[in-house]
Amino acid sequence: MAESLITKKYAKALLDVARIHQQIEELSMEVLELEKSLEQSHAVPFLTDPIVPEKEKSELINKVAEKASIYLSNFLKTIAENGRYAILYDSLFSFRKLANKELGHDEVEVITTVTISETQKQRMIKLVKAEFNLNAVTLINHVNEKILGGFIIQNKTKVLDASVKSQLAKIANEL
Repeated sequence: MAESLITKKYAKALLDVARIHQQIEELSMEVLELEKSLEQSHAVPFLTDPIVPEKEKSELINKVAEKASIYLSNFLKTIAENGRYAILYDSLFSFRKLANKELGHDEVEVITTVTISETQKQRMIKLVKAEFNLNAVTLINHVNEKILGGFIIQNKTKVLDASVKSQLAKIANEL
């Protein structure tokens, strides 16, 4: 993520609104869902492409804003009004980073071959808290079939790789 000065300013403004209305945690979860949606729909390249007309970008942002909370909706409309489509995704990421810091959460990414269930997610959170020595964890699940099975857990400073692919690589190196 490219955290430019303007990206940080937009993120901080959204955090300030969330703080005033005591909606930091709720807005953080909503922003995470929007980030996932933007990734899965491949909207990020669409929004950052200078060839795509601003009208089309604005229409997309307005459709998303219609389904968002009032706080996120206003944020998205501000992005559109100022023609800052290219920084939307990075601003959302920066907001979540700031929100997690304020909430005392640490964000951990879990990579698996399939989406994990809520029960598995709770087990992973317990494992992460113990293994990484954390108090509060926000777990983000990414699916990657290339790891063949198992899981990879990573945060800013640590990686726990229990994937089949890495186990096979270790065996291959030992032979």
